[in-house]
Amino acid sequence: MPLYAQNPWANAATSVLLPYANSQPNHPDFGAYAEAMWSGLESAWTGTQTPENAVAELEAELTAVLGDNLIVR
Repeated sequence: MPLYAQNPWANAATSVLLPYANSQPNHPDFGAYAEAMWSGLESAWTGTQTPENAVAELEAELTAVLGDNLIVR
């Protein structure tokens, strides 16, 4: 039995937080996406760029890196 299974806090926290959890995509290029996404979010949050400009830059960067693997909807 896993060590954390006997931990009451872990058990309680898991049952409360699990509905809000999601997994990281299992894709070899996810690192490029995550890095560009956080960079764009940060620039929009700090006011360095407008949200629209941050999204446009993110799309251009990911298109350059991912090519046809990028799907924008």
